[in-house]
Amino acid sequence: MRNSEVIAKNSVGGVMEHSIQWYLTQWGLWQRLGASPIPRYVSSSYVVFAQNVEQSRHNLSPNITEDECLRIDGHIARLSQRDRIKATIVFLYYVRNLSVEAIANILRISREAARQLRLQAESWLDCAVIESA
Repeated sequence: MRNSEVIAKNSVGGVMEHSIQWYLTQWGLWQRLGASPIPRYVSSSYVVFAQNVEQSRHNLSPNITEDECLRIDGHIARLSQRDRIKATIVFLYYVRNLSVEAIANILRISREAARQLRLQAESWLDCAVIESA
C-alpha cells in the first residue's frame, strides 16, 4: 500500500482506498457544515440574512460517515497535543479552505515551511489512521 492511502472498512465489509487528503477534505467539509459535536453559536442576524439570500443548490455533504469524521477528528486532536502548529495548518487548510500562502502569512513563516509542515501533518495523520484501522 502506498504511504498516502488509507484502508477503511465500509458498511458491507468491503475495502475502500482513499488518500489521507481525501479523508481530510471530507472531514473539513463535515466541520464547515457544523456537524461537529461541539455546539456553535449562530447569530440572529446571520439567520435573517440567510433567509433573505438565495441559497446554493449544491447540498454538499461529506462522503464519509459521522463515525469516520469523529475518528479523523480524534487523530487531529492527538496531533494538536503533539504539535499545535501542524494541527493549526491542517485546520486552516482543510476547514477554512485557506491556501498555503495565506497560512504562511497568518503564521508568519515561509510558504515552503507551511507546505512542508502541512505534508508532515498529513503523513503523521496517515500513519495514525492506518494504525487505528
